[in-house]
Amino acid sequence: MNIERHNAVIAEIKAHPEQWDQTDFYSACGTKHCYGGWAQVHAGKSPDETLAWRDARQWLELTASEANYLFNWDRTLAQLEAANVPHGYEEFGDWEPALLGSEYNTEGFNRFGYDADGYDTDGLNAQFELRPGVTP
Repeated sequence: MNIERHNAVIAEIKAHPEQWDQTDFYSACGTKHCYGGWAQVHAGKSPDETLAWRDARQWLELTASEANYLFNWDRTLAQLEAANVPHGYEEFGDWEPALLGSEYNTEGFNRFGYDADGYDTDGLNAQFELRPGVTP
């Protein structure tokens, strides 16, 4: 995640809370934007709901997991702000900083739900490839 750009989007939302609507990339005829929609605007792209996820993700330099978390319709401003703090995703598990280099929870998964080899609890990586040796 590009923290400087993330903070710019948060600052925009705080400066114009009446123009923030997390439930949709663009709502009320494009006058309100969610976090991802504001990122797309900051990226210098024309507001386009069909490209917002991609444009915002690229500009913010997000992984797919980060984008899924941050662009979720029910994120609060506090949750969005916490995303720029290391380990701001405590809701994903019981975090013990001393465990596995302070990046993983007690089950061995990082804040994005992946283990040290890049696989989630279902044995899939970010490209939806199965962990070797795992059968579907």
